Amino acid sequence: MMKKLPSALWRQAARRTRRGRRALQRGFTLVEMLMVMAVIAVVTAMIAIAYNGSSSKGLAMVSDAQTLAQGFLRAKQDMGCYPNAPSVLWSGTLATAGNMVCGVDGTQVWDGPYVNALPTDAATGDVELPGVSAGVLATIASEATPATSLGVYYFIHVIDVPNDIVTAALLKCNGSKATTATFQQGSCRGTLGAGAGALGTFDYKIEETSS
Repeated sequence: MMKKLPSALWRQAARRTRRGRRALQRGFTLVEMLMVMAVIAVVTAMIAIAYNGSSSKGLAMVSDAQTLAQGFLRAKQDMGCYPNAPSVLWSGTLATAGNMVCGVDGTQVWDGPYVNALPTDAATGDVELPGVSAGVLATIASEATPATSLGVYYFIHVIDVPNDIVTAALLKCNGSKATTATFQQGSCRGTLGAGAGALGTFDYKIEETSS
């Protein structure tokens, strides 16, 4: 016949069981908290890396555009008008009439280089900006200004830019990510591509002229 434990022993055993359960529960809770904290840390790090990447690339694009813009301005001062091919900025033999906006040969007055030689796209002659993102290209462009303005905007036109880099560059240049900005409102403007992974454009104003 099984003997019953004294009531004092039963109570002691019950207390030990309850303490064990509470300790086990606390252990699981701590593990779960550590797991959640680890997940949060990983996600936060990923967001920070993505933001810093876009921010630094946006800054690089603005800097590259500024360098090109300054080079085009110096070339215009020497040759009387803008080159329409970026390679003219570092190669005087290319400053032929066909490579100048005004159609006048500039080889005899070219006094560059106006920027260091840069990689160019074989098909278009546009400048490649690998420091921004693979496939990003930049060149000079122009368009008529609004009727109340001088006449022509000349600007650095950058294409095939990831949307997050476009907005980061606008923030660096204009102090706002707004893509509704115009050259009348700031030095830069941008257009976002539609859809996931789409590519947009970024423009940096060189100057506004009467012709």
